Amino acid sequence: MAAIYGGADVKLQTPEGGLDLKKFPFGKYPAYESADGSQKLHDAHAIASYVAPSLMGSNAEEKAEIVQWLGLADDEFLPHVLAWTLPALSAMQHNKNQVEASKKELLRLLGILNEYLLTRTYLVGERITLADVALVLDLLPAYQFVLEPELRRPFINVSRWLTTLVNQPQFKSVLGDVGNHLCTKAAQFDSHKFKEFQDASSHQHGESHAAHKEGHKEEHGKKDKKGKKVSESEKGDAAAPPKKEEKKEKRKEGEGRESRESRRSPKWSRCWGCSRRDGSNRGGLGR
Repeated sequence: MAAIYGGADVKLQTPEGGLDLKKFPFGKYPAYESADGSQKLHDAHAIASYVAPSLMGSNAEEKAEIVQWLGLADDEFLPHVLAWTLPALSAMQHNKNQVEASKKELLRLLGILNEYLLTRTYLVGERITLADVALVLDLLPAYQFVLEPELRRPFINVSRWLTTLVNQPQFKSVLGDVGNHLCTKAAQFDSHKFKEFQDASSHQHGESHAAHKEGHKEEHGKKDKKGKKVSESEKGDAAAPPKKEEKKEKRKEGEGRESRESRRSPKWSRCWGCSRRDGSNRGGLGR
């Protein structure tokens, strides 16, 4: 979304073998690399502000307010949106107490936001900024799946602001016509769908981990081919069956390597790389 506002040509990729840790040593998603390789970033907000500097306000005061709203969007609003919405979509186990607590807190936050927007068109200044983009995308799942018309009624200013944003050409080019397809009846948790979701997620994670291990083996194979020529005596030693102690050491070494690689294996990714841009979604959803 930010890339569209900034006019940046960003190519989205999902690295099958995980991020290149030489380029991105922290292994954080999303990650960004400029076309010439001179700029490497991770974190949705950092990337979005880089590809769309025009969304970061016109002065220091506005920039500070935008950063403040980015923190509120991800730290206050988004956790409660997800804790309420994901169980309703059967993408997370339903816990009645937790869902009700998040619902209550999100409605409280929307009340504060509604009061703030009473005399404002946008969150900061007189034009769209990254603050609007981030918070709209964080709130949108709730507006699409759980916030029924009756629940939205007290938040007329928030609804006006959100529909104004999602009806912008830049938003429509990514999201489609979501402004005319907001929630009419809240989604409900389905235990059968949740099991299907769990099975599909486990299968996908297993395939990703297997592909990552296979790539690791191939890389080691390439390194072996580049090694020194093996003498006849070394060949004989290599052909001899390893002793029990050696087997144990190799098994421990292999288990340690698999453990390290599995921690690096991504569970999800929103963007990586570019030809020049969440999370997100972002941090924001699709930023």
